[in-house]
Amino acid sequence: METEIEILKRENAELKAKVAELEAQIEVLKAEKNICPYCKKPGGKLLDTRPTFYLGQFGLTSEFYKCGNCGKEYEKQHQL
Repeated sequence: METEIEILKRENAELKAKVAELEAQIEVLKAEKNICPYCKKPGGKLLDTRPTFYLGQFGLTSEFYKCGNCGKEYEKQHQL
């Protein structure tokens, strides 16, 4: 019984480490998505999301960001 508990504790610790690793990867991917086209640094803050004028009916949206580094605003298109 004690051996099973030790195995489960080890597996739990491994899973917690894996979750932390995956959460860190998610944060990196989020930062990469918001790279400013002007200064090429991550840190854009999402201001607004709207369907694109012509293709909004097909699920294409425009996301408007403001860079936290250089202060410029930029737009990125996103498929839902």
